[in-house]
Amino acid sequence: MKLGNLLQLIGMLLVLMVGGTLGYRIIEGWSFNDALYMTVVTLSTVGFSEVHELSPNGRLFTIILIILGVGNMAYILSSLFQFALEIKLNNIYRRKRMLNKIDKIHDHTIICGFGKMGQQIAFELHVKKLPFVVIDCDPEVERKLIENNFPYIIGTASEDENLRKMGIERAKNLVTVVNSDSENVFITLTARAINKDLHIISRITNETTRPKLIKAGANKIISPYTQASVKIAQSIINPAIDDFLEIITDDKIIEFQIADVLIQEDSAHKNKKLNETNFKDCGIMIVGIWRNTGEIIYAPGPNEIIHVGDRLIAIGNGQG
Repeated sequence: MKLGNLLQLIGMLLVLMVGGTLGYRIIEGWSFNDALYMTVVTLSTVGFSEVHELSPNGRLFTIILIILGVGNMAYILSSLFQFALEIKLNNIYRRKRMLNKIDKIHDHTIICGFGKMGQQIAFELHVKKLPFVVIDCDPEVERKLIENNFPYIIGTASEDENLRKMGIERAKNLVTVVNSDSENVFITLTARAINKDLHIISRITNETTRPKLIKAGANKIISPYTQASVKIAQSIINPAIDDFLEIITDDKIIEFQIADVLIQEDSAHKNKKLNETNFKDCGIMIVGIWRNTGEIIYAPGPNEIIHVGDRLIAIGNGQG
């Protein structure tokens, strides 16, 4: 049933109520309360006694009201029941379809919390066409998730069942950015117990929570307030450097971009020295190598060898 049809039914009900009330006031001369009460009693067929003794014209009006009203009331109530049932079935179907969609996602990011940070993370991943799933316990955010066609689950992220529904065993990353530090710790602990290889990033508002998150298994911990303070200080101390970093990390500026490149088994650059690659010819500068052993090499020389599992930190133009 469409919303327009529902409004028509409500309008029909109001017409019956107003018509019945006015009829009793005009014919019997009753007060508004008595006329409304008699109208409700007549239309609902509850069988209560009459408010006052009815005149012949009042009885005739009551008969007409019963004939016209009772059938319409039955139709209205059945239609409203059908409308409520359709909403319930649509919600069940939507949840089932969403779970089927999530079941097909692999190597994705689970975003716990759809507040300001969670929304920004989701939009960034969406622009980059990277797979992700959102979970939030607030039903109010569901409308926005549906509008953006984001895969989601409404529920608590610290529950094993919900994390498994989101495919945590197949996930690559988990980002927990709910408002409570203690909840972020509990989510991290639960997620790490299910997937030992999951890369977990957590937000904190209080630095005293950092050791707990580390023990819980977080790979990276971000404090928005601390990072914002450092960035503001950097803008004051080294404004030119700060502006340059903004340029190379802004995806909207194609002149310069910074990228993280993972060297895999089928890479054409594996086991080669940097001077044997064509990075420079493509306008790409390798400013760092993050070895699969955890070693980080800054400003690597031309004879540095690229191994499988290394991550190359590269700066170049957006067309390279």
